[in-house]
Amino acid sequence: MTGPKVRHESWFAAAVLAVLTITVFERLRDYGPASAVRRFHAAVYSGDKAELTDVTLEPETNPHVRLLEINVLQDLEASKLHYEVARMDLAGREVRAAVIYYGGRQPFGNVIIHPVVFVLERVGSTWRVNAERTIFVQQQLAAAHA
Repeated sequence: MTGPKVRHESWFAAAVLAVLTITVFERLRDYGPASAVRRFHAAVYSGDKAELTDVTLEPETNPHVRLLEINVLQDLEASKLHYEVARMDLAGREVRAAVIYYGGRQPFGNVIIHPVVFVLERVGSTWRVNAERTIFVQQQLAAAHA
């Protein structure tokens, strides 16, 4: 009689653990700097100005936010929405995230259109894109490669 009871308790414990795991991952889905980059891209692509303001340090009317929005929209369209966060470097309350936009399929695989370094800052427990610093870093990299 104890065999089925143990098996029933095991299923119950597994179900509780699964619900707990899903709940924790759902709550932390929009927590880290990579999530802020993903949310920024989603807001730009969907044209969601409220979300854009939530995920950037500056208001969406700021010229740096507008320029970054235009640049990212062009990158997303050129890459057919293919991008990935390739690397993140943490320095105190700032993260630099290298985002790579990929082009269409070529005979030898995906072709990198270009990388963009996003600068993110932690405000409280939330990561936000610093559009002004991101544009500044992009300009520095462009000047270094010119």
